[in-house]
Amino acid sequence: MSDQNKKILEIEWEIDKKTIALNHLHRAIYLYIVEKDFLSAHLLASASTEIILNTLEAQGTETRISSFRKKHGEKEYKLIHDRINKSYNFMKHGSRGVKDKIKSYFPSETEVRIFEACIYSMILYEESYLEALLFVFWYKLRHHKENEVQDKIVSILLSEDSKITSKIGNSKDKNFNNATKGISDMLIDISNNMHPKDYLLMRDYTFRYDEGMKTIRE
Repeated sequence: MSDQNKKILEIEWEIDKKTIALNHLHRAIYLYIVEKDFLSAHLLASASTEIILNTLEAQGTETRISSFRKKHGEKEYKLIHDRINKSYNFMKHGSRGVKDKIKSYFPSETEVRIFEACIYSMILYEESYLEALLFVFWYKLRHHKENEVQDKIVSILLSEDSKITSKIGNSKDKNFNNATKGISDMLIDISNNMHPKDYLLMRDYTFRYDEGMKTIRE
């Protein structure tokens, strides 16, 4: 280990929940699309979603949590919440049921969790992050669903002055495989700091060793 890296690891970090949520979500998107590491992506996306939804609820902003509670009550909400978070809870708790197995996990759970975190992150932080825009576009093409919120987000990504439309295809290009390849390449470019400029990034909220442990958005 170099002296610089050793020094970085010995520095006391100051982090907040926004940094954690966006760091986790940035990595979840990359792991799901680029590396197909569904389990790690699920754990990170679920943790990010938990922070984002709880923060929105604390601020009084309506989410699926608050609206479901209001409509069905606390008891019914807990049953649904436990069912939704079954895979997440199994993955994160190692102190009980060490020999247990789960037989009901599907990677499609993970992409829904990432999608939800992307949508709510932009509501909470009032910023349109490039990684979230890319994932929402991918999700929209994958499921062929018309949705006003999705359409609005995708329109930001595919605006006339967009620098990346040529890489991922426009809204009329329904070739999912081509778009996926372009999105995967773009996520790799973001990780290598080779992305088009003038876009907000979740990656800006991560601590990067190669930048000498700069503070967030220094």
